[in-house]
Amino acid sequence: MEIRPRETVVLAGDFAGLVAWYRDVLGFKVVQLFEDGYHYAYMETASGIKIGIASAEEMGVVPVDRSKNTVILQVEVDDVQHFFAHLEEAGGAV
Repeated sequence: MEIRPRETVVLAGDFAGLVAWYRDVLGFKVVQLFEDGYHYAYMETASGIKIGIASAEEMGVVPVDRSKNTVILQVEVDDVQHFFAHLEEAGGAV
């Protein structure tokens, strides 16, 4: 049996808001958007990072304190301080 990679999925308390944040702040492109029966966005960057965003409520999950998350999405940038400043300017927390 071959196991192949798929996107990491982020469960969102605010589905539309998180999709917009990844699109507008981090430059992800919405490749597929499902809104019939459930909400799911398949997103990708030009460099090939793939993620999914789903509605936590529709998945039966209640989001808790982000500091207690057990999944970490890692990215690489050339200038970490510039990236952190960009995130803070867009309303993110570092």
